[in-house]
Amino acid sequence: MLPFPTLVIEKTVLTVLLGIALVLFVVMTIIFRFHWNRYGSGEPTVAKMRKLYGLVSSLLLGFALIFYLLSVFAL
Repeated sequence: MLPFPTLVIEKTVLTVLLGIALVLFVVMTIIFRFHWNRYGSGEPTVAKMRKLYGLVSSLLLGFALIFYLLSVFAL
């Protein structure tokens, strides 16, 4: 018996969840870019926010893809 509880999710469900997350990511990126261009408080601030958003979202997207691939090939 494993020392921790496990959660088993089918590959199809996991793929659909990742697809939904990617669609939401694209929609939020479009909304943020529009908002920053329209209501931004100056080009230096907008450039800084784009860079920060790009860095953090790339890291999170990378982790999501790594964990997805590990879980799909482990099942």
